[in-house]
Amino acid sequence: MKRSILFLLLLSGIMAACTSDKKSQSTGDPIEDLMTYLDENSPDRSATKSYYGGHIFTTRKEYSLASPKGEPVRYGMYKGEKVKWDLSKEAEVWDSTMRAIQAACGTARQCYHKESHARDKDTVYYALALEAMEGERISQYDVKEEEFSGNIIFQGVRFRAGRAFVFHATGDEEWNHARVEYITRSDEGKERPFDVQFIAHDINALGKFIDSLKVYDVSYEYTEEDYKKADESLDWSDFVIPMRQVHVDSTFNPKVCGKLYVVPKAQAEKAGKMLEQWIMTNYVKAQRNTLFSTTFQEGMGWNTLFYGFGDDYNTHLRAHANESGDGCYKILFIERVPKGTYCIPYDWENVLRVKDGKVEYIPGYKPQK
Repeated sequence: MKRSILFLLLLSGIMAACTSDKKSQSTGDPIEDLMTYLDENSPDRSATKSYYGGHIFTTRKEYSLASPKGEPVRYGMYKGEKVKWDLSKEAEVWDSTMRAIQAACGTARQCYHKESHARDKDTVYYALALEAMEGERISQYDVKEEEFSGNIIFQGVRFRAGRAFVFHATGDEEWNHARVEYITRSDEGKERPFDVQFIAHDINALGKFIDSLKVYDVSYEYTEEDYKKADESLDWSDFVIPMRQVHVDSTFNPKVCGKLYVVPKAQAEKAGKMLEQWIMTNYVKAQRNTLFSTTFQEGMGWNTLFYGFGDDYNTHLRAHANESGDGCYKILFIERVPKGTYCIPYDWENVLRVKDGKVEYIPGYKPQK
């Protein structure tokens, strides 16, 4: 039987030597070293880091990897001209990842590994429980083995542990694609409610650090039918994002109000770094046992999401630099919304008000029809 191209690539990745443009001192832990390596060497637009506060504080790092099969140097046409793409770096990162997984499987508390090679589609799945959290036993959950879209077999298992790792790769004739996920959990003691005053203070002071900052009051009014319609849709019907947060009841809020901050393109990166630093300092480092969640997506224009869960309110913040648009860095900050579900417009970066089905946009913006 013809051996899978993906399997051969994985095997060669295990045996091949690895060199790196950036080298960090080894910790002796293959997965910790891999995370440092990916931080330094993974291609742009690939990393997502999330933090979840509470009694159990959780961190999650995710990377999206892609590697060409065969020759890493490719040629193609761009705007009528022949161009060359050197994908050697992507291939090197892939090989380094596979070597780290093989080394970690030898020392992990538990290692789940499964492969399938059917209908010209390849799937490789690893899940590792690296160590238990103090006072807790490692447990296995989310076991899935099912056929998807008639041609891809997906195997999935996860471990509830102090440290866990997941690698899910799929391949076709041209490319390998993978998601790498690293989760750590720690017991932070008694859980405390979220306090919005820290992030509110920093956001309100943004004008002290950013020249020509524009601030708009925003309000969004939707009906519960709008919410239900969007919630049941796969593509956010009528460009409405339904918000159904954890730690909430089922009460629907027909109106939410907040502020929209618009940072000029020249200072977008500065503002993005400041916002991330504020969240990391005030919550991720100082208040791990409060109820919040935040996600930073690198390389995509400083994407940031932040949710806080107070005793009787929630806080909602999202920020994004639209590289394909005006390039400005825009921050939507809803300081307090009563617990429950609500809606925000899909095009929140450019919307000031929604009421009775009518939309008012920021000055100078013309929506595409």
